[in-house]
Amino acid sequence: MDESTTKPKTVLAALALLCLSATYSTLVEMWSAPVLYGETHGTLFVVGLIVGIAGFYTFYGWLIYKTWKGINAARIALIALIGIGIAIHSSLIVSRIGDLFGPVFITVFLDGLRVIAVILLIASPRSYWQSR
Repeated sequence: MDESTTKPKTVLAALALLCLSATYSTLVEMWSAPVLYGETHGTLFVVGLIVGIAGFYTFYGWLIYKTWKGINAARIALIALIGIGIAIHSSLIVSRIGDLFGPVFITVFLDGLRVIAVILLIASPRSYWQSR
């Protein structure tokens, strides 16, 4: 039997939403960093920012992968990280640094996808997580 058929649809849908939002966010943030901060903060700052963005999304992708594998600790960490991220977006959205995340309506849309993903991860069958 194919392993993907044993995963709950709620988990698969949640992870698809998270992959979609992470892909878009990674591209926008890495593109925005030099455009927004290249002239005012210098090359070293922009390179550091891009490395930080890449590092964060590498960790985020690893959590998504571990959640896909059924690791409950990764699911909980992912949910917490999403909550923290949404709180940061909410607090920075009106400041200049909020421009890094892209247009406000896109940020709100992507955070909405993440909220739906969190709900799906919370609503997923307990048996899937306990068996791992």
